[in-house]
Amino acid sequence: MRPLYETQADRDGEREIVLQLCNAWDCMAEKGRELGFVDYYLYKPKTNLIAVVEIKNRKTLSLNKFPAYMISKKKITNGLSIGNELAVPYLLVVNFAESLMFAEIKKGYKFKEAIGGRKDRNDPSDIEEVVFIPISLFRPI
Repeated sequence: MRPLYETQADRDGEREIVLQLCNAWDCMAEKGRELGFVDYYLYKPKTNLIAVVEIKNRKTLSLNKFPAYMISKKKITNGLSIGNELAVPYLLVVNFAESLMFAEIKKGYKFKEAIGGRKDRNDPSDIEEVVFIPISLFRPI
C-alpha cells in the first residue's frame, strides 16, 4: 500500500483555502472522502451543489515560473467525470505564491500530456501520467 504523505498542516492549509473560497463565493463546503478525486463539494446556502473542487496549496510556486500547472491526469480525468455526473463545474483551485486562483476544467479540453511527477520522495508511485493546465486558464478568486 502506498504511504500517505498528507499532514495535518496540509489539511489545515486546504481548509483555509476552502474558507477563502466560501467567503468570496458566498457558499458552503463539504469535504470529499479521504483519497477521493474531489477535495470539496461547494453549495450555495440552502440550495444546490454548485461545483466540485480540487485544491492545491502551492504558496511557494510563482505563477510566472512555468507556462502551465502540472497535475495528475487521473485526478483531472476522474474529477471531471464526477463534475459531469453531477452536472456541475469541476474546478482546480491553486494557492500560488501571488494569489489564490482557479481554473474551470471542461470536457473536451486537450491538455499537453507527459509522464512526470515529483522525485523528491523517491516514491516510484509519484511518477505517472500528468497533464499541463495552461496558466492562462486560471482566474483570481
